Amino acid sequence: MSEIVSTTLKAWRFLYRRGFIEGFGHISVRLPGERFMITRHSLGMNATADDFVVMDFEGRKLEGAGDPPGEYPIHLEVLAARPDVNSVIHYHGMYSTAFTTSGQTLRPIHLMGTLFHDGIPTYDDPRLVSDRTRGAYLAQALGPHRAVLMCAHGATVTGASVEEAVASAFLFEENAHRACIGATLGKLAWIDDALAADAGAELIRTRGPFRRVWALVEAEEAEQAAASAGGTCSCADLSGASNDALPSAAPNDDDSFRVMTSGVFTAAHLALVPMLEALTGKRVVTVTTSIGTGEQSIPNRLQRFEPVDLVIVADPNMRQFLDAGYIVPDSSALIARSTVAVAVREGAPPPDVSCAEALKRTLLAARTIAYSASASGTYLTTQLYQKLGIADECLPKSRFVGNGERTGAVVARGEADIAFQQLSELRPVPGIAHITPIPRELQASVGVAAGVPAWSRHASLARAVVRYLASAASAQAIVESGLEPVARDADEAMPVAPGPWMSAAPVARPAASAG
Repeated sequence: MSEIVSTTLKAWRFLYRRGFIEGFGHISVRLPGERFMITRHSLGMNATADDFVVMDFEGRKLEGAGDPPGEYPIHLEVLAARPDVNSVIHYHGMYSTAFTTSGQTLRPIHLMGTLFHDGIPTYDDPRLVSDRTRGAYLAQALGPHRAVLMCAHGATVTGASVEEAVASAFLFEENAHRACIGATLGKLAWIDDALAADAGAELIRTRGPFRRVWALVEAEEAEQAAASAGGTCSCADLSGASNDALPSAAPNDDDSFRVMTSGVFTAAHLALVPMLEALTGKRVVTVTTSIGTGEQSIPNRLQRFEPVDLVIVADPNMRQFLDAGYIVPDSSALIARSTVAVAVREGAPPPDVSCAEALKRTLLAARTIAYSASASGTYLTTQLYQKLGIADECLPKSRFVGNGERTGAVVARGEADIAFQQLSELRPVPGIAHITPIPRELQASVGVAAGVPAWSRHASLARAVVRYLASAASAQAIVESGLEPVARDADEAMPVAPGPWMSAAPVARPAASAG
């Protein structure tokens, strides 16, 4: 919660400094549990963590001092109608609002304006959106679009995160500003619809505009902090400016090479760190060793554009990240394959998983079965139980293990009888035994892929690392970790391709992400 508040305060100050919000306007953020947080009524520039109100989707205030803004129904109804939206900004833009009173239709006239290529609708009621009926009409007018103009009033802009929403508002108003300037010089030359759609899709895929605007937010925060401290802020200071939500990001750390890996490749990665440091000439920083859940999951870290140079995850997750534009399209390759196994507590009898019928008996006999947020957990709960015809019996006694913990650790403590996870994730766990792959006919072999984030500081080095991981040079460490190498030579690196059985959870929402 503190991270969300910190990020939202940065967004608030950024917009306030630019005149977007001067006594009018508000920002909201979706919270877990059918709630949202919103800046309170009549909030000034020097907002603090105490200036937020938490509400539910019935319009009830749950927490916070002060009153919610009168137009909170804008946020409530948009968030209710759009599960892909996690942040809403309403402001009174001078230039964008002019298009609601001039007879002109606002369209993309600048490259960054192509983010709104799919249309900019107008809500035609100039009155305050002070009740839920009007809020619902505004949400209906917005539809699937990124922003909606409000006749003689302002604009409402959305995003999958606070960072995306503030960047969208900034670029939306900039596009309108450029159009207004152009109109004073002559006939406006809007960008062709087809070209705008192509350019906008590319910007959304690479996430570059959102990342760069947020970098500006961070730079201004660093400048303000330096000014408040009576010091100066050097270019080196700005290059290390980081979101408060990113405790692992270090200033002046250009000599590091940052890696996020899910648990399936952790053991191999840690064994290969000395080789990666020799290859890159940089200190390897392992940001996380689990796909994770909630705010610290790899999907949500990428959504916040945390500093990272290489991402290693199961290939269904990698395909998601490619679709979201987090990973450079031609940079990813399969580097290994993982098989699924079971394990029991040290000292317990070996589980019989010699055939499908034996595995079925073993799972039915277990009091508790531990599964993870990784691909194996998704396979167990959505396919394997169903194939064996034991979903009704086993789902209620299956325990989800999150926050980066291995299922084996839960079994080692005696809190579950069976650990179900990729073999490579079970092998390093102390206190468990009889780590056994499930029968071949029931196996769900999952590819492991490496890719380069669109904002990597060391993209060329990261590509070299991907080639190395996909080569025979890394095969021994991969095999010793319990994985199967995919390629035998660097030139054989296999691009990520769709798998036959798995689809990963979407990254649009900042709630817990399976993968």
